[in-house]
Amino acid sequence: MKKTVLNVLLYLVLYFVIQITIGSVIGVIAMIYKYLAEGESLDVLLSPDNAESLSRNGWVVGLSSLLSNVVALIVFLKMRWGSLTWGAMKRGEIAAILAVSAALGLTQCMPISALTEWLQAKDILADTFEGMMNNVWGVLAICIGAPLGEELLFRGAIQRCLHGRVRPWAAILTSSLLFALIHGNPVQMVGGFTMGLVLGWLYYRTGSIWPGVMMHFVNNTLSTVFGWIYGIDAKNEDVIGTGWPSYLILLVLLLLFVGFLLMFNKKTNNYEPSFEVVAEPSQAEACHEDSVEK
Repeated sequence: MKKTVLNVLLYLVLYFVIQITIGSVIGVIAMIYKYLAEGESLDVLLSPDNAESLSRNGWVVGLSSLLSNVVALIVFLKMRWGSLTWGAMKRGEIAAILAVSAALGLTQCMPISALTEWLQAKDILADTFEGMMNNVWGVLAICIGAPLGEELLFRGAIQRCLHGRVRPWAAILTSSLLFALIHGNPVQMVGGFTMGLVLGWLYYRTGSIWPGVMMHFVNNTLSTVFGWIYGIDAKNEDVIGTGWPSYLILLVLLLLFVGFLLMFNKKTNNYEPSFEVVAEPSQAEACHEDSVEK
């Protein structure tokens, strides 16, 4: 168990190191560009105000996030800490399972938003996301980079490592909690934990990150579209109004979500993905010997 914990910490630290390193490189490139093309003085470029401005710059944050997830994806796959296989899913059922996963992403978005509003969770990164949503690199990072990179890390590496060492519910709960904490933004932490429980369940049932990637992609894309139409600070009431009609809509969405979750469970009921653990694995293979049929 000690080695499992150390490996989980390794994955998280490496993910952070990749993000910080690439973010720093992109930030330096942005400063060089402003110095050469816009004639900004070095005093201004090296000031705390400029650093804060870069942290909200759409293309800087977007490109940094996108490249970070791409590099993390390559590293984790190269080291065999995760995989992009279909797991236990049968070839003829893949499309249907991914469609149900997409439906889960569509129907859970507003109920989770209602939960964050009820808990009055603050969005401390609203300015950053507003910049990203209005930049092509930011949109790609939110809709493509994050679903792939985060699902490979939290489900394909961390949760997979935990399965076989702890009970399934504990593995799902732990990966969801870490998934929430890594965002560092209260509103994302609430939504991340709630959604992470479902994403973890999808992975547990199939042994593949692809259902989670699809659900994650739909959720992030839908949130981005809502941000374009209603603004980054939009509430549920801005989209579905107030009063009993809004409660009825939320109830219907919640019931649909439960129905799609039951449908997913039914479609994967005959799957038996296993997560065996090698007794003394090498660092590159720790917890990650493929144990599901490819």
